[in-house]
Amino acid sequence: MSATSTELLKAIVEGPVTLDGPTWLNDRRQHALHKLKQEGLPSVKDEAWRFTSVKAIAQKAFAHTPPSHPSIDLDAIHRRLDERIGDAPRLLIVNGIPQLQELRLPTGLVLQSLQDMPDNTARSARDLATISPNQHFVALNTAMFKAALLLEVQPQHRIREPLHLVYLNHRSSPLQATYPRLFLRVGEHSQLSLVEHELSDLGVDSKTPNSESTTLNNAVSEIILAEGAELQHIRAVEPNQQNYSIAAIDVQQEKSSTY
Repeated sequence: MSATSTELLKAIVEGPVTLDGPTWLNDRRQHALHKLKQEGLPSVKDEAWRFTSVKAIAQKAFAHTPPSHPSIDLDAIHRRLDERIGDAPRLLIVNGIPQLQELRLPTGLVLQSLQDMPDNTARSARDLATISPNQHFVALNTAMFKAALLLEVQPQHRIREPLHLVYLNHRSSPLQATYPRLFLRVGEHSQLSLVEHELSDLGVDSKTPNSESTTLNNAVSEIILAEGAELQHIRAVEPNQQNYSIAAIDVQQEKSSTY
């Protein structure tokens, strides 16, 4: 399915795309854009997609740049989350953008900024933001994500409580796409339980509601497990007829690790 024949990709391949971040990341983005221009989106002729048509997504002109600071009551969201998951450690991601206020992170878990990683960081150039062959939607995420979570469990740490990542789409336009990106490294002989929640509505009134909108959530998680690391990973998506959800998970494991 060519890029120019799909409303989803037309604005990307025909117009300028702002690339931000270090050189190594922009190189990855350029690679992703080239792949999208050359190959477009998958069709039922592609083996991995032969039972799943993406025409309903491809023919919608989604907005790719939701507001970084949505007009939504974050305090109210956290109160609702308290009712659902208690006071467990959590991170809130709204429209693909991590909300770093009032973080609840346990000891041994480090949060970094992907965009601020220097060009000479060997691990970033080798392991992060790579594109697997025929992963069209991974390429789309790589080209378009605005922010990313880079989490690391330090070696020899066993995180007792599950970490909850909560993805919430705030509908601010009739057609809106979001691109959450997670990079997680679990250090040597460390342990983590990770629960990803994709929610469409928490019953919190927005200052600029748009209940008739349709959203596309195109999420990518890249996970690296060091020697002897253990990760229990759960991803839960709340069904909603107005939302499309596509997720890719890539896991690299070193010896004696468990996923």
